Amino acid sequence: MRPARLKDARSIFEIHLASLEGLDEEDYEWFEAIIRVRSRRRKVLVAELGGEVVGFAIAYRHRNLAYIDSIAVKPEARGAGVGSRLLAELERALKAEGAELVALSVKDENKRALDFYLRNGYSLKGVILLLSCSIADLPSTAAEG
Repeated sequence: MRPARLKDARSIFEIHLASLEGLDEEDYEWFEAIIRVRSRRRKVLVAELGGEVVGFAIAYRHRNLAYIDSIAVKPEARGAGVGSRLLAELERALKAEGAELVALSVKDENKRALDFYLRNGYSLKGVILLLSCSIADLPSTAAEG
């Protein structure tokens, strides 16, 4: 485990792409930016096997609260403890910087991630509803059309 470097951005993006539908090349710029722009409030770690990046973890901290944004492992490296080691290292780093509470969100259909976090000591605290609509349908933009 080590902090991510700019040269890891493509590997992180490709691992995320294999784990999540709907990403495109434009999203690559976001991964590159979060590594390039250093912040004491953000942690980006990578796991390597044989010199190859096989997993990553991204978290944000504000005072004593940390939020895990993503943890993903290459499909061929899953089941080898890479994700658990990434999570443990991320938690250690966040604690060392003053975090006392760690939160995260998981889509209800992502049973693998939910089981992973439950196995690693996390518990369900509530349900967040995700609302969306087309911008064209919003009252504030409909009159502009």
